[in-house]
Amino acid sequence: MKIHNVIIVGGGLSGLSLAYYLEQHAINYKLLEGRNRLGGRIFTITKNGFPFEMGATWFAEKHERLMALVKDLKIGYKPQVNGEKALVDQRPFGSLGFINIPSSEEATYKFTKGSFSLIEALSEKIPSQKIQLNCRVNTIKQESDYIEVNSDSESFKAQKVMVCLPPNLSQSINFQPALKTSFKNTLHQTHTWMGNSVKIAIEYETDFWSSDGFCGSIFSNQQVIQEMYQHNNDKNFGLVGFINQKFNNLSINNLKEKAIKQLVGYFGEAAKNYKEITILNWHNETLTTSKHNQNLIPHQTNGAKSLREPKWKNKLWFGASETAEKNPGYMNGAVVRAEELAELLIKEIKD
Repeated sequence: MKIHNVIIVGGGLSGLSLAYYLEQHAINYKLLEGRNRLGGRIFTITKNGFPFEMGATWFAEKHERLMALVKDLKIGYKPQVNGEKALVDQRPFGSLGFINIPSSEEATYKFTKGSFSLIEALSEKIPSQKIQLNCRVNTIKQESDYIEVNSDSESFKAQKVMVCLPPNLSQSINFQPALKTSFKNTLHQTHTWMGNSVKIAIEYETDFWSSDGFCGSIFSNQQVIQEMYQHNNDKNFGLVGFINQKFNNLSINNLKEKAIKQLVGYFGEAAKNYKEITILNWHNETLTTSKHNQNLIPHQTNGAKSLREPKWKNKLWFGASETAEKNPGYMNGAVVRAEELAELLIKEIKD
């Protein structure tokens, strides 16, 4: 059996970025992804040319490593248009009304053709034979001169293994020898960003909500839709946002009904005439998060130093976005950590 220099477990942004950097330096690797697609928490469903963003969407100039990667890959992006004011619904404990959005607010961006265009651009740079989908890793075992990585149907060997799964999800892997109890506790207590989120995207024929400086930005602490933003492109009009976590246990159909009812209350009958509506409950995605994640506070233990420390004498590393020192949990954190691991691996293997 061939022994790879590196096996990457997880084909989200961190794992795929790491593969991209290793490919540039002719490092022998294999990327294993449990799903039938790449991208992890970056997931765009495109219908009739409209990108329904079900996962990570926005970024900013301060996300320097992500911006550098986007420019290197020549991926189109554009500013998020939030308008001059937002609709704030504080009922039943307060009022419904508009607030002004500060003109000094930091600009945010989104990908012109959807966030998944970043995943497509990266995967196009990686030979298809180096990526294996539908390969969920269940055991990682240290042998005397290599590490064995097992799925339900196949085994792989490598000098080093990079686990680019959310730390909380990494507990689903049987590590032999077992990881130290203190580190396992850290994995257990590390919140998975997006893991508790329910995203909603709605496409309409027109942006009927736009008027007098308002562009669809909605905030509410008590209603079904907690946040919502305009998500138009050249030919399509839509709104994308987040469902209030208090309603996470409702069925998708029930959430759709309540969300449209809420929008009708704001905008009138026009809100009923949507073309498409899509909702994704990330809490139900077993290849992203665990049930325990809902008990953790947002970003809990993200960026902890111990998550970046090597195990098994520099043979085992953890590399998801949550392990990054800078912007853990976000897209930039995934790229930061991938660059860091690539630099370490290239130095060790090339030397």
